[in-house]
Amino acid sequence: MKSYSRRQVPFKVIDGICYIIDSFQTKSAYKLNETSTTLWLFLSEKRTFEEIIKHFMDEYEGMTPDELQADTTKLISEMIDQSLIHDA
Repeated sequence: MKSYSRRQVPFKVIDGICYIIDSFQTKSAYKLNETSTTLWLFLSEKRTFEEIIKHFMDEYEGMTPDELQADTTKLISEMIDQSLIHDA
């Protein structure tokens, strides 16, 4: 079963938005949107895809399970591409 966790980089949450400074590895700064911030904070420890989906189901009512899985898969992929999270 695949699981994910966030990289250990400095970040700050201001008004529900996460700001990440990765000056050591990628020399990049990121401003996450609300959904990405929710995922980032939830990945404070290793989580399975199923745990992430369950967490988002509780957070974002009104989405179908198929929509939620597709959107979450895309978000995870984008955050992996940016080296913000990794699969463990």
